[in-house]
Amino acid sequence: MGQTSVLIHMPINYTSAEEYIRQLDFTYLKTYSFCRGEAFKDMQLTDYLTGPAGDLHPSAILHHTISKDHSLATAVMQALNTPITERAALLCAPHFRDGIIFYNDQHEVISVLNVCLSCCHMETAQGLGIKADFLTFDLLKKFFLQAGHEVEKPEQFWMPEIEKLRLQYHR
Repeated sequence: MGQTSVLIHMPINYTSAEEYIRQLDFTYLKTYSFCRGEAFKDMQLTDYLTGPAGDLHPSAILHHTISKDHSLATAVMQALNTPITERAALLCAPHFRDGIIFYNDQHEVISVLNVCLSCCHMETAQGLGIKADFLTFDLLKKFFLQAGHEVEKPEQFWMPEIEKLRLQYHR
């Protein structure tokens, strides 16, 4: 087991994505892909972008460094500011494959956000679970695709499926 892996995954504390992004006073962010490819296809552990000492996961690939005033950073902020109307909560263990590290103007890490687009789960490096809407994960997927991440099932989004279910059961 690596230093960025855990066998049991259960965040104890949660906050909303809106509250999370509201309290971040960042200057720029970096996006990373990690735990992708054949070597990680059947992983049984939950790996994080960074370890306890702040070291990057060995598979981490930096995609972009983005200033807070860039349109891609705005897209992240808008995604995380999405009010929760359809809370994303699936019953699988997350396999984080995308992450964002937020920095202040002193180039210090102020937060690391681990994202699992497959099971709609986000968690900080400190183990804080981030509650969010399904739309948040669709918007984050679009962001990661624009940033060059090779996300799983790039054509699949949650909200069209939810809308189909709404129509089916709320006639």
